[in-house]
Amino acid sequence: MIMYVAFIAFTFFSFLLATSSPAQAQVPNSAAQEYLNKAREALNAGDFETVVKHLSSAIELVPQSAVLYYNRGTVLLMNLNKPAESVRDFDKAIELHPGFAEALDNRGMAYRQMGYFYQAIKDHSQAIEINPQGFKAYNNRGNAYRFVRDFDAAIADFTKVIELDPDLSLGYFSRGSAYQESGKYVLALSDLNKAIELEPGDFRYCGNRGNTYSLLKKYQLALADLDKSIEMAPEYALNFYNRARIFKALGKTEKAIEDYSHAILLAPNYGDAYNNRGMMYLEQRDFERAAKDFDKAVATNEADGVYHYNLGLALYMKREIQLAIERFSKAIELLPKWSKPYASRSNALLQQGRIKEAQEDSKKAKELMSEGFNPAPEASVYQDIDN
Repeated sequence: MIMYVAFIAFTFFSFLLATSSPAQAQVPNSAAQEYLNKAREALNAGDFETVVKHLSSAIELVPQSAVLYYNRGTVLLMNLNKPAESVRDFDKAIELHPGFAEALDNRGMAYRQMGYFYQAIKDHSQAIEINPQGFKAYNNRGNAYRFVRDFDAAIADFTKVIELDPDLSLGYFSRGSAYQESGKYVLALSDLNKAIELEPGDFRYCGNRGNTYSLLKKYQLALADLDKSIEMAPEYALNFYNRARIFKALGKTEKAIEDYSHAILLAPNYGDAYNNRGMMYLEQRDFERAAKDFDKAVATNEADGVYHYNLGLALYMKREIQLAIERFSKAIELLPKWSKPYASRSNALLQQGRIKEAQEDSKKAKELMSEGFNPAPEASVYQDIDN
């Protein structure tokens, strides 16, 4: 958050004093200047809704200022998590100043948050064409490539970030994360070590290195890094989520449940934390608690077929067969290439004496098993760092 505040404040300052901004001819009148001063005060106080309010008033007075739209869009995106609204502001900024690379880059980040990954890549690429020496657009495009699992392209972009500024930790962190996601754990470890060397106080770097150690099954080193990351950022739920996974791998069930519970306390809508804790309750044959956790996971994301499937398992173990069948059917609807829901629904149908239907599901499950589809790799990589 501090990084965002500093960047936006600098943009305000540039708008007031610079003569080379995209809206250089649109110097605000005295009333607009007053709204900008109030926006800056609200920004420093962390009152982002009020920032937007004052910027909107300034825009009414200076409607041809691309920078004002850009500033409001940036606050909406970075601080208020309203990407769709921010896109409208970035659209206007780009309309007023078609060569506004920063607005294109930020619109790309908004598109990525909305799931429009290829549109994001297009915007970041345009920003790079306008300013090929700007590392931020390369980093942001690399993150968009990660979402479409084009790791070679992502790694190439992060390598360019490093070439542009070899003393910047961001490029090494981003490339290390991409290496981790693509299964190149030794290369990931090398980059994350370099990122930590350059910026030892960033908890995300330490956390991701811990995850890499975990993937290499070096659990004690992983725990040491995650403990340190938690010490630096005790409010960050993903820290506890990832440490819980290591405790689970070490067979420390109660510690894992405790960390999943803390992750949920910090992030009450953390579907994966509910899901994973539910799995541990299943292993303990505490089917009631498991069902409650899976039900909460489903509530966070109705479109997640894995959550529905796991809820079906818990209901089946509670002997609520018809409800279990309904959940397995929903999982099949959402993940039609996954064999497990068919196999489980087959068992449930047998319990109801529906032999022919059970045989059909069993046959389908065997056909799909050969394809090896797995919809639920447990993500352990930290969120990318936006600029």
